[in-house]
Amino acid sequence: MSVHTRARLTKFRLMLALAAITPGLLCGQASGQSDIDERSQEIIAACIEAMGGEMALYGIESLEIRGTARYAAADLSPIVIRIKGPEKIWTQYANGNLVHVINGDVGWFVARGKASMLHNANFQALKQRELPLPHAFLAWLEYDGSIRFAGEHQINDAPAWKLEFAYASGGGFTAYFDQESGLLVRSDKGQQLTEYGFQKVDDIQILSRVVIRTGMNHQVIEFTEFDFSAEIPDRLFEIPAEISEAIAAQKKEADR
Repeated sequence: MSVHTRARLTKFRLMLALAAITPGLLCGQASGQSDIDERSQEIIAACIEAMGGEMALYGIESLEIRGTARYAAADLSPIVIRIKGPEKIWTQYANGNLVHVINGDVGWFVARGKASMLHNANFQALKQRELPLPHAFLAWLEYDGSIRFAGEHQINDAPAWKLEFAYASGGGFTAYFDQESGLLVRSDKGQQLTEYGFQKVDDIQILSRVVIRTGMNHQVIEFTEFDFSAEIPDRLFEIPAEISEAIAAQKKEADR
């Protein structure tokens, strides 16, 4: 494998996010219509360009990311994220004791061998791409909700653009984009503040560090390996029988 298809980053230490990777149950999201003001579109487009451009991001068919994760004194390493196109994300951490999966509009987690559906809030966080993996920014161009430009803000003594994201089904988060680099540098959701760092790999800016602060709690996720040629098996995204049964039960209940 060439150095251009695999990069090892020794300087950086990263839940899908444990902000977007927390356990949770429901697998659907309210269907809404995108409502993005013109300035927000420009800022997101500039961020996509800074990351390598739309064509480069769309061209990522598979990506395996490995790193470490710490929550206070707890070591949740190793963390492994496998991405197959824009709709499939598989995440494992805590030595394989917890796995989260997104397959289109279905999301579930597996803990101690038992699969459970993601709670709606956690599914929304994953589905709405709060963790800025490559396809997140493309998804933001067709966001299921609204995005509003909210002015300028100082982040680490540098000017940043502030955007307010609102889900069609309620709730949302705030994102800040560095004015010089164009990249996402921070997001806020309630009392949770998340800072992001990126590293260029194969001419694409990839998320390499996430720091999550909630009150006195402090989480750090650092990605150290990136493989754009990883062979990711489809079986990782097969919907477990108990999840299919739960979906059927929900549909039956909704049809009453």
